[in-house]
Amino acid sequence: MLQVIIVNMKHTNYICFLRAINVGGNNIIKMDKLKNIFVDLGFENVDSYIQTGNVFFSSDLTEKSTKQKIQAAIKQKLKLDIEVGIIKFSRIKKLAADNPANDKRYNKAFKIYVGFFMNRLARKPKLPITTPDKAYELVYPDTELVLLIRHTETGNYKQYKDLTDKTLPTAITLRTWNVVEKIVQKWN
Repeated sequence: MLQVIIVNMKHTNYICFLRAINVGGNNIIKMDKLKNIFVDLGFENVDSYIQTGNVFFSSDLTEKSTKQKIQAAIKQKLKLDIEVGIIKFSRIKKLAADNPANDKRYNKAFKIYVGFFMNRLARKPKLPITTPDKAYELVYPDTELVLLIRHTETGNYKQYKDLTDKTLPTAITLRTWNVVEKIVQKWN
């Protein structure tokens, strides 16, 4: 009797964002070492961009399994307990195509960041939310990311941290809009 086995060979392209690495001399991870961890895990098309923990890769595992494998491997091989967020590359491409940074409400902003959630949300957060001094504003509600608009050259870091830590149900890692655009250009 002939037995047919169907194997799903469809790989999904992801971006992994590591939180709080290579900042202020803490949680130092060389990108070559990080890329090797991804390769050792069996991921394909592994590449990185700048030293802040942005890794492009392909996986045929579920998003949840992929994230768990990465986090466990970093903890085991590097002895670091680092928060890991992953998002489909197609979602990053859509964000860049939508270009919310081009919204006329934000064209006078001092700086625009994308905050990637460490854990996908069940529903979109209610936004916008601003700091009391109006220096920072969270906009663009989504279950995977949020925009952080910095309206002034000098902002109160504690207020920004309070804004994200106390109003969002999961931790985020920030990348400037410029870095997000370069990530899309590099791997498009």
